[in-house]
Amino acid sequence: MSRPVFLADHNVETVFILTVLDLEPSITFARLRDFSLHDADDDSVLAFAASQGMVLVSRDRETMPAFAEARITRGLPMSGLLLIRPRSSSMLIARDIALIWTVTEPIYWINRTEWIPL
Repeated sequence: MSRPVFLADHNVETVFILTVLDLEPSITFARLRDFSLHDADDDSVLAFAASQGMVLVSRDRETMPAFAEARITRGLPMSGLLLIRPRSSSMLIARDIALIWTVTEPIYWINRTEWIPL
C-alpha cells in the first residue's frame, strides 16, 4: 500500500510538522520552502502539489478552497487538500494526519478537499 505524501502550505508552522513526525516518523511531510515556493500563489502551489502527487495541508481557508475547486472544474489535477479548522488543537490535527497516512492511499485524495480535524 502506498502512503500519502504531505506538503505544508506557507502558513503551516514547522512545529506542527514536527508534531506529526513525532507521532509517525515515517510520514513524508515537505514544506513549500524546501522547494523555494514559499512565495508562490495558491494556484501555483496546488499545481506543484499535483505534479508531485502531494496532499496539500493549509490554513488558508479564505482562498485555497476556491482555487482547488477551480482546478477540478477546469480538469486540472488536484492531488488533495486538507484545510485546518480554526482554533483546532495541533495534537488533534497531527493525529488525524497520522491516521490519514495510515489508512488511505494517495488515489483517495485526488480531487478531494477535507477539513481537519475530521
